[in-house]
Amino acid sequence: MKKAVVLGGLTTIFIMLVTGVLQAQYGSISYDEAKDLFSIRDIRIKRVRVSSESGTLSAVSVGRYTQDWYKIWVRFDSKPEWADGVQIKYYVLLSERSRKDRYTMLTGDVVYDSVPRGNGRNSFMYIHPRTIERYGIPEKVMCEIWFQGIRITRGFLPKQTTDEWWVQHKPLKGDLKVRLFTPYILDNDMMEENINIKSLFD
Repeated sequence: MKKAVVLGGLTTIFIMLVTGVLQAQYGSISYDEAKDLFSIRDIRIKRVRVSSESGTLSAVSVGRYTQDWYKIWVRFDSKPEWADGVQIKYYVLLSERSRKDRYTMLTGDVVYDSVPRGNGRNSFMYIHPRTIERYGIPEKVMCEIWFQGIRITRGFLPKQTTDEWWVQHKPLKGDLKVRLFTPYILDNDMMEENINIKSLFD
């Protein structure tokens, strides 16, 4: 009986220590406080084209483009008046055109600061034409929103997901690109949230 009490006490102390470390690292917000702060409204996969004339337009006629990029577009809602360090993690499954049983999973993340309260906030990731040529086109997407070290929510495309495919494939990092490293950096029709530049090089 005494041994059980001692073990129970040690377990409680351990949990308190771990909780203290997490709070020191990520802040004092709890999951119950954070779980409703953000929600994923929509995830889309869009093919975008580089104009052979201007190099920056995403909407051009079929006869005038030279390359196909793919854009992963996440729309989310934010409840805090302002939020810093809003991290969106991307998992994108590509399927080869010639072999439907061969997949590659791209992973990446982007961090936003000064995200205001509101609906339909935008986050983008892009896939380079050479990556598409080598590994195939995107078929599935899973995205997570993290805030102060807590995973707030997940979103899927397609929305009905029967298997956890994002844990079944080895991640390939570095091939998802933020808009700053694409020809679409000056597109005015894509209002993205404020990227934390430092996070791109950490």
